[in-house]
Amino acid sequence: MIGIPFRILPYKYSQKLGYYITKFSFKILKKYPKIIITNLEYAFPQKNKHFYEEIYKKNIIFIGKLLADTFLKKRMNQQWFKKRILYTKEVLEIEQEIENR
Repeated sequence: MIGIPFRILPYKYSQKLGYYITKFSFKILKKYPKIIITNLEYAFPQKNKHFYEEIYKKNIIFIGKLLADTFLKKRMNQQWFKKRILYTKEVLEIEQEIENR
């Protein structure tokens, strides 16, 4: 049931929906945001609270995108990837090397 809106919406809006679902879930599951902030404080003791909050927000955005991508995996074919992935010279060289093996 949760996956239906993701399949209907365009990719950009699916990612936003994933973000809002993740943000809402983290508000309900209050234990996990505290764990994330505590881990950041241990990992980066010299940083300030703004730094931790910024990383936390980016983490929620990323998890939301992962949620959307999980439901959208059936849409992800070679054409889809070519439209959305930036291919640098280095990436193309690595792909060519892998194909030549």
